[in-house]
Amino acid sequence: MKQTKSLSIKSSFRLIQLIIGLLLIFLIVQGAVFWQVCQQGTIATHGLEQEGLPSLRLLASLQENLAIYRLHSYEIMFVQDKDRAAKAAEIDAVTQKNKEILTQLQQLYPDGEGHQKIAALETGLNDYVQTVDHLRAILDKDFPGAMNILDKDIPGKVKQLNDSATQIKEFCSGVADER
Repeated sequence: MKQTKSLSIKSSFRLIQLIIGLLLIFLIVQGAVFWQVCQQGTIATHGLEQEGLPSLRLLASLQENLAIYRLHSYEIMFVQDKDRAAKAAEIDAVTQKNKEILTQLQQLYPDGEGHQKIAALETGLNDYVQTVDHLRAILDKDFPGAMNILDKDIPGKVKQLNDSATQIKEFCSGVADER
């Protein structure tokens, strides 16, 4: 009887030791999984804070400035001569701000697909600005020619600019969603 009791106690202790061992292994595995999830969360949060959200904020500012630029570009054609220099200064200030925003976007995406999309937007913006500058240059000398540029050239440039901005917005939203 004593031997059976002794064997039963030894078996119980071994069973308890086995269960405790399995629980320890389970806790170690769970700890490793939890640590890995935390690391991935930290990386994703960092990416969202460093790329996703700033790029969307900069893009919103850029789109707002592009709308202001287009508005001022149209206004300059119809303001009085005495107010034209002030309106031109406003246009130049918005142009400078757009360049600064593009530089910040390029710093967020120094290479890859984002950089290519930003470069396409910058090319479209430069083309648009050059067209508007040409329009401003001939406005006083050749008003019908300026109106021709406004009617025929500007809409295509605006569409190209809007398409590029939409592509970047989709890219930046995708980066933010991914993060």
